[in-house]
Amino acid sequence: MSSAISAQGLSKTYQTGRSLLRILDWLARGRRARSSASVHALENLDFEVSQGEAVGLIGRNGAGKSTLLRVIAGIHRPSAGTLEVGGTTRAVLDLQSLFIPLLSGRENLRFGMRLYGIHPAQTAEVEAEAIAFSELGDAIDAPLQTYSSGMMLRLGFSLAIARAPEILLIDEILLVGDESFRQKCYAKARELLQEGTTVLFASHDLYLIEKLCPRTLWLERGQLSSDGPSGAVIEEYQRFLDIDPNIQLSGKNAEELKEWIYRKSEVSPFHVRALSCVDGDGNSKSRFQSGDAFGVEAVIEPEGDQRELHIIFFIHRPDGTLVAQDAHVVELGDNAGSIRVTFSVDSLPLGSGDYYVHLVLSEEDPVAPHFDYRTQRASFTVDNSALDHRFRRGLVCLDGRWESGS
Repeated sequence: MSSAISAQGLSKTYQTGRSLLRILDWLARGRRARSSASVHALENLDFEVSQGEAVGLIGRNGAGKSTLLRVIAGIHRPSAGTLEVGGTTRAVLDLQSLFIPLLSGRENLRFGMRLYGIHPAQTAEVEAEAIAFSELGDAIDAPLQTYSSGMMLRLGFSLAIARAPEILLIDEILLVGDESFRQKCYAKARELLQEGTTVLFASHDLYLIEKLCPRTLWLERGQLSSDGPSGAVIEEYQRFLDIDPNIQLSGKNAEELKEWIYRKSEVSPFHVRALSCVDGDGNSKSRFQSGDAFGVEAVIEPEGDQRELHIIFFIHRPDGTLVAQDAHVVELGDNAGSIRVTFSVDSLPLGSGDYYVHLVLSEEDPVAPHFDYRTQRASFTVDNSALDHRFRRGLVCLDGRWESGS
């Protein structure tokens, strides 16, 4: 299969500093311009994306995901290396910079179609299709400056998918807008994939990345830390986040970072043999409602003569948001067999959504040098669609009571 995108040694460097003042100094006083600092947004990236492939981009804020998409889209030029992009490319990136606020949605559509090189004979049909997909109705003729972020998403995505581009680049912008339209966008992306469109999707929503993209690239400080099957790369990325969210990265390149992660995890006196979510009766379960009895159960096997086991567990949303964290110490005594440990709550307070559970084991304390991550993540879903929670929204579903009186 031929490549849609090929990068070799791809780098992007920005110069920071007061460039205008440097010029004025040079013009007015003959002074040498003050040197500026360099920011390496992308460093020596090597990867290929095949035609029709869906690839996710993950990494922390500032890792280089958006910069990479902008370079591929042709918005920014690479500072070094080579980049080959084969096919018509559309990007759903920063909509504020794409559109003209004083123009209407319809006028912005027409302007965008000219930028994308859509043939004049097709513009009327493409415009009608884009407006229908956007579901903007009469708002299509309102000035863009009156649009909400969700309305701009509708317009931008509808323009980007016009006439099935060969390459579609999607940034975090799909996190805005209403849920029904986001699902419509995801369904359209899957449809385009089936038709042969290449998709690069950058997001903090790890669940969605794993669901939509078989392959994922993990960027850290502009470097390619990992490239492979989404499940494995996301697990590796989550290890990195869980071990120490405040890790000091200065001086560590991508390879050193990976070695650091595995050095923290590969030598452990404890092993997690099973990890699951359970209901109030101890039965394994993956779907809950707010208010249900809920627990996290782990079967742990110690090796050696350790006397204590420190356990930390995390609940994350797919976008990486830390929902809950707790810790517990188990006195092992002379017990050499496996240990069953359960954390439970009588009433689950979480709102609707998908959640991941991770377990961290330490032989001494939560910052000891040896952990065990060699376990599959447990996951569960809170589905309140059957409950009368029409006006309850948010990460937490409060079990409160109302009182009124004169």
